[in-house]
Amino acid sequence: NFHRPQFTQMMEKVKRGEINLICVKDFSRFSRDYIETGNYLECTFPFMGVRFISINDAFDSDDYLGVTGGLELALRNLINNMYSRDLSTKVRSAYRTRNLRGEYWGGSGFYGYQVHPHNKKRLIVDEQVRDIIVMIFESCVSGMTTSEVAQMLNDMGIPSPLEHKRRNGGFYNGVVKEETGIWLKGAVRKILTDERYTGKMITNTRETEEVGKPKMRSLPRDQWIIVPGTHEAIISEELFRTAQNRSE
Repeated sequence: NFHRPQFTQMMEKVKRGEINLICVKDFSRFSRDYIETGNYLECTFPFMGVRFISINDAFDSDDYLGVTGGLELALRNLINNMYSRDLSTKVRSAYRTRNLRGEYWGGSGFYGYQVHPHNKKRLIVDEQVRDIIVMIFESCVSGMTTSEVAQMLNDMGIPSPLEHKRRNGGFYNGVVKEETGIWLKGAVRKILTDERYTGKMITNTRETEEVGKPKMRSLPRDQWIIVPGTHEAIISEELFRTAQNRSE
């Protein structure tokens, strides 16, 4: 798609007249959105005086001055678009198969678990924080609010999930919302509502709204893939359900 930072920077330079030639390996490297690609090649670039070359496609816009690329160009862009969508469907199918098997495919484990050293598709309990997670659930069941639990953990000097990950050489994929090294009520609530602590693998909770678009949407629970018994439970089903009724 065209929602790429470097592409945006390039187009800004085109608008300022700093670029008058764009050269790509093939059309698919430019984009696989055949409608927008055609618009750029037949309208935008000619209007801005930009020459476009696709090496593997033996395409040079200078060969089509005053005319469009014709049916061949449109078909190539359409094929690239169809290939991208077909590939996306196959990738989704492969992910779904792994999800149905209860396999874990994150880069690192979530708080309370680590990726198995000999099997990256399995999780094992992080013994450093097992008792902390149990304490969080039991404190909630006893009547403490998430804010009170967070304050208690800070008073005890227990590292927050972010700090624990940092100390153990972990990393985050994407945006880190928890910017401090202390416990916040949001972090406590996230743990209390994570059913994976009962030994279930839960996936397919979100999906992309459209192929090639980064925006995600949440799926209803009846569409989630829930596979029980994929890893050792830290919290019992009974304690988890009770905590849901007691937490804020």
